[in-house]
Amino acid sequence: MTEKPNNSKNLKCIQINLRHSKTASLHFFKILLDLRIDIALIQEPYACINIFNNELHVPSVPDIYLVHQNLDRKDHAYGAIILTKRSILAETVPNPVSNECIGIKINVDEPIFIFSIYCRPSNSKWDAVLNIFNNPNFNHFKATVIGMDANAKNKLWGSSRTDKKGVELEHLIIKNNLNVANVPNSKLEYIPSKTSKVDVTLYGEKVKISGWKFLNTVSLSDHPYIHFELMVGRPNRQQKEPKVPKLTNIDKSKLRSTLDSELRNLKINWDGLKSEADLDGIVNNITAIIGNCAIKSELPRNKQSKSELDFWTPELDKLKAAMRTAKDKYDKFLKANNIKDRKRTNKECSPQEINFRSAKRMYQKMLRKSKGKAFENFCTINMNKDLF
Repeated sequence: MTEKPNNSKNLKCIQINLRHSKTASLHFFKILLDLRIDIALIQEPYACINIFNNELHVPSVPDIYLVHQNLDRKDHAYGAIILTKRSILAETVPNPVSNECIGIKINVDEPIFIFSIYCRPSNSKWDAVLNIFNNPNFNHFKATVIGMDANAKNKLWGSSRTDKKGVELEHLIIKNNLNVANVPNSKLEYIPSKTSKVDVTLYGEKVKISGWKFLNTVSLSDHPYIHFELMVGRPNRQQKEPKVPKLTNIDKSKLRSTLDSELRNLKINWDGLKSEADLDGIVNNITAIIGNCAIKSELPRNKQSKSELDFWTPELDKLKAAMRTAKDKYDKFLKANNIKDRKRTNKECSPQEINFRSAKRMYQKMLRKSKGKAFENFCTINMNKDLF
């Protein structure tokens, strides 16, 4: 890796298969905020039909993130999506795109393409992968990052063995001059148990990736979190224009005095008024003044921060911490006794494993309960209001 230039920035990225689990998804959004993740590559996301507009959507995503998806109503559970912070100027790549393959283009000094791909184990034809690798309209592999659940085993990315699909994927990787970001097991500080290591991160020669690792954090999925940083030129940021607030959110006394002052200072050349275009210009100018005064007169908002989750509670913080503590004790027990983590019956479980299972179960139960209560509160407060 070369020294970072002054105009570069590291984007924090995370990769995960959520197993289309609601609790894994809710837990993941908290992880996103805690780690200040910029880009998330997700396979098998949790999605559902919005009861208000009958559209498929990914619920509970923090407002600071934008969802890039092309999920199918029938097979969305086996799809792939990407989340990006709204402050990053990213656009969805129109081709290739499918339920299982979604890509974005980040507009930096040299654009970077990022894809999230899910390869279903029941599909032996590699449709999701071939959709991008054999696409004649896409030739940007040198500047591409791919995060995929390949459902293919290969020692090249840390699997214990190499299977047929792993060999086929390796050939596609070599053919397209891509690199495997997965760090060898011997160099990893933490190696998760109960995983076949079928999650792969690929990148082209113009892309710089650092710090690839498994996070030693419970994911509530059967896949571990993968974390890495992507070095890019300074990303273009979206400039947000202030919006005129609703009348109920305006201090009318302040608006009156501010508007009176601005209009007194407004100078209009009435002698130069010779056409309808001149009159339209004056009207537009006055309209802009009224809008700016309304923005300046907006009442302080007692509103939840966009970086918060509406369902999160102090009780969840305690249960999450308890689950983490129980997991640490269980991991230490396995390491001290040289035991491989595997599925066991309750009679076979050690006290440490029983405690971890119990803490995990309590946390998941509270997640579901808190989310349900938050939705009920939302409906109670907003049903009689203008939601838009």
